[in-house]
Amino acid sequence: MGAILYLYIFLIGITFGSFFTLAVYRIPLGKDITHTRSFCPNCNHKLGFWDMIPLFSYIFLGGKCRYCRKKISNSYFIIEFLMGLTSVGLYMSLHATWETMSILTLVEYLYLMIFVTTLVLIAGIDKNNKKICKPIIFFGCLVGFVHIIYLYIIKNVTIISIYKYVIYFVIVC
Repeated sequence: MGAILYLYIFLIGITFGSFFTLAVYRIPLGKDITHTRSFCPNCNHKLGFWDMIPLFSYIFLGGKCRYCRKKISNSYFIIEFLMGLTSVGLYMSLHATWETMSILTLVEYLYLMIFVTTLVLIAGIDKNNKKICKPIIFFGCLVGFVHIIYLYIIKNVTIISIYKYVIYFVIVC
């Protein structure tokens, strides 16, 4: 049962990674990241369902667009794969199992994924465009602050015990 859970978590991670590659490309261009269909950055052809399966479509298409046959950047594959591994690693860091899963564990996992999302978006946009996107930093700071409040109020964690989250918050800020 544990292997199936980790596979599921990995699939969630590569799906997040696929969205991150889209966001890193579109946010600096001021393009919509939620309502516009994915398209090839070379020929602008809208991608079909089979073209958007994280990792697998890249492998099966040989790293090329199905329509124009031009090479797709390796960064798409690398980010998706690393986000799958990161997702599993974050889940494992919570020491949760299928039997011990709770809403609080899911909230903690979600926070960690949003934190990583913030860092990946900041780093990806900076790498590609040599600029820092301030709304993403603001979003990361807001999520970090809300999480610290959540830990203090809901989980009754003392301020001293949440030092690592304060450090995460300071890093994003």
